[in-house]
Amino acid sequence: MQKSTSGNGQYESLSEDMYKSYYEYSGKNDTIETIWSNAFGSNYPAGLNHFGFLTNTDLAMFMSLINAKRGDVLLDIGCGRGGPGLKIAEQKKLKLVGIDIVPEAIHEANLLKENFDLSYTAKFEVGGFGNIPMPDDSVDTVISIDAFWMVKNKEEALNEIKRVAKNGAQFLFTTWDILSDESSLMARQGFKVLSMLETENWKTYQMKVYDAILKHKDQLLKEMGRAANILISEAETVPPILEVTVRRFYHISVNK
Repeated sequence: MQKSTSGNGQYESLSEDMYKSYYEYSGKNDTIETIWSNAFGSNYPAGLNHFGFLTNTDLAMFMSLINAKRGDVLLDIGCGRGGPGLKIAEQKKLKLVGIDIVPEAIHEANLLKENFDLSYTAKFEVGGFGNIPMPDDSVDTVISIDAFWMVKNKEEALNEIKRVAKNGAQFLFTTWDILSDESSLMARQGFKVLSMLETENWKTYQMKVYDAILKHKDQLLKEMGRAANILISEAETVPPILEVTVRRFYHISVNK
């Protein structure tokens, strides 16, 4: 599971400081790329430098469902290094704004964007679900990958998305639900759930990643120092939670 925009109970040990170290060092480490690419096989989205569990299947779903027009504004919340948002913006010819709470991730995203053939601007800055640095009614499409699940105040986050999104805008995201779904919450906040699907083979991919992290624990610590702690901590603590969760892809419409 990826980082959150706020702490939450048993995951408080996965601190922002640990993520800062990760984004400082892991981009220089081939072991991480090998672990993820081996776990995902042909479903691995190469070249995106992405820390999370996005697959090519997920990415294709984002591409097929986003109906934005050329030059529309795409907002990626919890963007990390920005790879998935950049790929979508490149293919769909959109203006991109990516936000993340970790400044080191924003720095990496601004470097990575040079690898993409963008038709419009791509801007990355510090922000999160509860604090989106954009004007009211300025966003055509909102995406988020593997971040919404740990937002403590989801009502506040949805209200903030509703503030910056235009009426009829799309909100597409992946998240883990605790043996339930968020559709009733979405409805109460004025969103319409267009589809809600369990992502393909999510648990298999995730466990392969965690098993490989623990197998190569000593190597990661040697190569990355404390930056490896976030990976090891997640691999050790999250697997039991997967038995009572489901990873889903949500396609939502914003109604004002």
